[in-house]
Formats: sequence, C-alpha cells, structure tokens
Amino acid sequence: MLRRSIVVPALLVVAIAIHAQQPSAKTPPPSTVGHFAFGKSLFLKKASVSEIAFETIATDIQGWGRFVVVNAPEKADLIAEVSSDQGGGVTRTETSGYASDGRPQSSSGTNREFSPTAVTLKVYDAKGRLILWSGTEHAKFALKQKAQENNLVEASQRLFEKFHDKIEPPAKE
Repeated sequence: MLRRSIVVPALLVVAIAIHAQQPSAKTPPPSTVGHFAFGKSLFLKKASVSEIAFETIATDIQGWGRFVVVNAPEKADLIAEVSSDQGGGVTRTETSGYASDGRPQSSSGTNREFSPTAVTLKVYDAKGRLILWSGTEHAKFALKQKAQENNLVEASQRLFEKFHDKIEPPAKE
C-alpha cells in the first residue's frame, strides 16, 4: 500500500514533465512586420500606366526614410510594385463597312465609362517573392482631367498611409 501511494504521484509528475517538454502544436505565424525589420533596402517597380500614382508613392517612400531606395532589384531586400488601372473616361468609336446594296457606310459615336481608377501597392521579399503586404485604393471619379489627377494623388497617398501604418502603427492616444 505504501508503494502504491508513492508510485502514483511519481508517475503523475513524470507524465506532466513529459507533456511540458512536447512542442506546442499551435505556433503563431510570423508577422509581416517582422519581415520588414530585416528589409533595409527597397526597389520601386512601376507596373502601371499611371505615372502619377508611381511618383506619388515613390516620393512618399523616399521621404519616409525607413528604407534605402536602390536602383536595381538585385540590390534590394524588398520590392515595392506600384500599379494602377486607368478607370473611366470617354472613348470615340468609328466603324466603316458596306451596306447591303454595296455602298460604303460609316458611323461614329462616343462611349463613357464610369469605373474608378484603382492604385495597388504590393511589397514582397526580393529573394523569395513572398508577398508581405498588399493594398488597393480607388480614386474618386471626376470628369475633368485635373480633378482626376488630384483624386489619383489622394488615393495614392491614402494607400501609402495604410502601408506606413502597418509597418509603424500610429501611437494610441
């Protein structure tokens, strides 16, 4: 009886010790912010038709001072790819052909598209091509060219602020 009262607690202690040594099955995934801690150099890649969106984000990243902007992807730890699609606008269409009686026939018209312009920023690891952060902002639609450009600048700045706040979250008040 005395042996049994010593053996049971001893086995319980050994079982607890073995269970404590086993690795946890749930290890948290590494955060993307941790990946950015190792990235010191950044290559800016233009993958769009909009020079305005690229220049706005490039200026903001250079002014931030968090990364050294390099001129070749081989020299970079990270690559920031800026792209945008050209949203709405007015297009002119012309068609020509022949009528059923053989006479030449032509027609023309205009077509309006009201889809917004989107700006996308993808930041990925230069070596493994793993996307670390991605975001998209839509510019407000405008009919006038100058208003379209201003809205595109604003959307690009909002997108950069999202990226900035992911890397360096704003201080809570």
